[in-house]
Amino acid sequence: HYHSSIPYRLEEECRMAYGVLRYARIRGAQLSLYSLGTAEGTMARTLSELSRGQIHSLSCSPNAENYKCFMAYGEPPDAEFFVGPFHRLTKAVLNSNARLGKFASGFDIILEDTTFQMYSPNRPKQIEFVAQHLKEGGIFVFLEKFRAVDDSDYLRREYQKDFGFKARYFQQEQIEAKKTAVLTTMFN
Repeated sequence: HYHSSIPYRLEEECRMAYGVLRYARIRGAQLSLYSLGTAEGTMARTLSELSRGQIHSLSCSPNAENYKCFMAYGEPPDAEFFVGPFHRLTKAVLNSNARLGKFASGFDIILEDTTFQMYSPNRPKQIEFVAQHLKEGGIFVFLEKFRAVDDSDYLRREYQKDFGFKARYFQQEQIEAKKTAVLTTMFN
């Protein structure tokens, strides 16, 4: 649903993945990546595989179906998945699980991909919670949908997205239902 909902999002994810992989190679040391909000964790898992273990990744989602997709091709040696929302992934949880324990010291890169907006508009608290997992000198990347200052500009872009892009993949009822769910959370 995600890549077919946002124009050019798949291309953006490919560029992001290439940037992380290139950074890891230039850095020359093992890199830990925490990817929250990327559904089934495809990008993080793929980066761990392409880097041949140089990138150790953790993805999270509260959706058990996303975990099933993550595991569809077997258990990856350098990529992990936490079934639960990001705000339940505490240091105690990381330390309580053998596979997650390797991330207890923090992450070199944290990628938040349109996750915060699905839970609440309280960005400072969300950032504060997740930032506790960022290593000193680490990189925190945010990909989010922001509201424009001019409401009419925002609405024009939404209309273009819904009727010029999403309509290729979804029926109008599906578009409206998703829009109501997401925007209600974003604006309240």
